[in-house]
Amino acid sequence: MITGLIPINENLFYGDIETETVAIWIHPEKEFIRMAIFKGHRPKFRNAREKKVINFLRTQKK
Repeated sequence: MITGLIPINENLFYGDIETETVAIWIHPEKEFIRMAIFKGHRPKFRNAREKKVINFLRTQKK
């Protein structure tokens, strides 16, 4: 499936909308999807955007 989103792992994806980074986290066992929009956050390098998403989700799990 082509969505324009970049996979981080099986259930976590991110992409860019203009100057924002968007993350989508799929919870198939709980049957819901979480989304986060990082306003004004679109670093030049792809790995910086991925790191921002991963760090944000780690803080949400606590």
